[in-house]
Amino acid sequence: MSNKFFDPHKSFLSLKILWIVISIHFSIALLISLAIILNLESKLDFSHSGFNNFLLIFKVPLSILALTIPIIALLAANHRSEQTKEQMRLASQQNDFSNYFKHLEEFEKYCTHIFNVKSARLKSPRKYHDLAFPLSKNGIFIASKNFTEQADKFIEEFIDISDKLKEGEVEERNQTLADLQRVLSNYSEFYQVTSYGSGGGSRINIGENGITIPDGNIKNFLYQIHTITTVINNSLSFDTAYTPSDTFKMILSLKLSVIPDWKIESKTRYSFKAVVNSA
Repeated sequence: MSNKFFDPHKSFLSLKILWIVISIHFSIALLISLAIILNLESKLDFSHSGFNNFLLIFKVPLSILALTIPIIALLAANHRSEQTKEQMRLASQQNDFSNYFKHLEEFEKYCTHIFNVKSARLKSPRKYHDLAFPLSKNGIFIASKNFTEQADKFIEEFIDISDKLKEGEVEERNQTLADLQRVLSNYSEFYQVTSYGSGGGSRINIGENGITIPDGNIKNFLYQIHTITTVINNSLSFDTAYTPSDTFKMILSLKLSVIPDWKIESKTRYSFKAVVNSA
């Protein structure tokens, strides 16, 4: 029977199902007894023979009443079982709760250890933890597949847009740079990564708005996406079962030092997509 009949938070005697069963059995026994009495022809006999006949005459209703005892015992056993299950559930819930905070505490310590305060880091390891390990409160401490797949989508979007840099006029190139900066901003914001870019640079105007190219070097966009991806990868490494995707490996394997600078004023052009794919 379902839990609604055996509420583990109630005492056995307060269960409705108990009194329903008792009432049904007593009602049936009473109706049969009345039928027997109304059709009884013999007179009352208080001798031992009379009592023996009473047991014989009322054998059916007495049997029904006697049947109530094992049924009540069965109900009591089931109620105890529900109480045990509830105790186990509460114990498991408490254990998951304690493990969650322990996992969160160790994750924050891990992030403090691997990220320098002055370098790229997570804005809020606590928020990042809840995003990366959404089932941790249920005792499941593995990185979310959706969490890592979303990072791949940001990277793939960045690569596809960057391929437009190798062609088009200055205005088109500037719009492409603005689109790249948008992807980088969304990428870093979604994954709670901060301090990944240079504070200064060359300003270019795009319509009524403008963007800043770090150090006036378009190549720094690659540094930025590499840095964001590195922060995410290093933090997810807290999960011993985590393995970076092929997209992550491609970005992390970039040899940025050998990639030529690309100053904003330079007329030289090359493809970010070709650089990334050749990594």
